[in-house]
Amino acid sequence: MRCKTMPMTKEQTHDYIQERLRIAGASPQPAIFTPKAIEAVHLYSMGIPRVINLLCEHALINSFVDQKQEIESKLIEDVAREFQLDEMDPIAPPASMRQDADVFQSETFVQNLGEALARFRMNPHVSSSTREQK
Repeated sequence: MRCKTMPMTKEQTHDYIQERLRIAGASPQPAIFTPKAIEAVHLYSMGIPRVINLLCEHALINSFVDQKQEIESKLIEDVAREFQLDEMDPIAPPASMRQDADVFQSETFVQNLGEALARFRMNPHVSSSTREQK
């Protein structure tokens, strides 16, 4: 199954970073990433979760090596430069991925998923090769 995610907003990026840190066992205070650092992560990642992870992971490693307790925007900029993320221009999502189209697509996705699951429940013992022949 494939799934498309929309780029995160600044607020979602902040919440995502905080949640990942919480899951990793970090305490919320003192903050590890400054507010400006989180803004820089959002800017260079364009809200893409994989890139957010990449930037944050390398910033955490670099701050550990430098024995710094707090990650500032300068460190994020340095990491972004290492990965040449500072050379990319932000792009607007295509019309098919904008919020209004996303709602319609998600409803369709849920309907299709529900139908697929209903069919699977009716024939749980049918192998995938048998399904492909039908």
